[in-house]
Parts: sequence; structure tokens; C-alpha cells
Amino acid sequence: MRKAGYTVEAAFIMPILLGILFLLMYVMFFVHDSAVLQGNFSYALCRTAEEEKAQENVQKRLSKGLWSAEITKVQFRRSFGKVSGEVQGRMKLKIPVMSYFIKDVQKIRCTGEYYYLQPEQYKKGSDS
Repeated sequence: MRKAGYTVEAAFIMPILLGILFLLMYVMFFVHDSAVLQGNFSYALCRTAEEEKAQENVQKRLSKGLWSAEITKVQFRRSFGKVSGEVQGRMKLKIPVMSYFIKDVQKIRCTGEYYYLQPEQYKKGSDS
């Protein structure tokens, strides 16, 4: 009779432990992809400021190294002396039971600005 007691207890504990394990793995993937996307975005922002042609294949460059996220929106804007941009992505992992608790979609959003004009490039005052 004691063997059956352990089986029943394990039947209650194992789904809880597996749920916690899957949640930790999902959070690990989310944090990894957030950090990689931020790094790739910063690099792409600097390249866009330095070169006009750097915006070609930017989505492919931003997706490099992502484990479980996909890029949904890429936008760069150039103005005088500044490049600003925004990248949005979403997690593409579909875990059936976990989607009930985490609402199925987690979004990643990175925004930033890069100033590419240096003050020493301009003459101040009436230097001739």
C-alpha cells in the first residue's frame, strides 16, 4: 500500500515541477534573445549612421543569433546628425500549457539613438 501512496504524490508533484522547469527555460530563451537583439540593434544603428548602404539586409543581421524570437518590425530614421531606430520582435515558442499562463506572446522592443556628428567638425563663432 505504501508504493501506491508515493505514486499518487508523484502524480501531483511532477506536473508542477515540469511546469516550473518549462517556465524557467522560456524565461532563459526570452532574456537571451532580448540581450542578443539589443546588441544587434546597437551595432546596426551605428552602421546605419556611418554608411548609407548599411540598411540593406538589416533584418537578416538583426536576426543573427536569436534562438526563439522573430523580428516583426524594423524602422530607422535619419535626421541631421542623428539616427534613431526601433526594432520589435516576438517570441515564437508555442508551449501549449504555458501559453495559458504567459498569454502566448511575449514582445521584445528596442529603441535607440546614435549621434554621428562630432562638435569638433564644425567651426564655432567667426573662425575664417
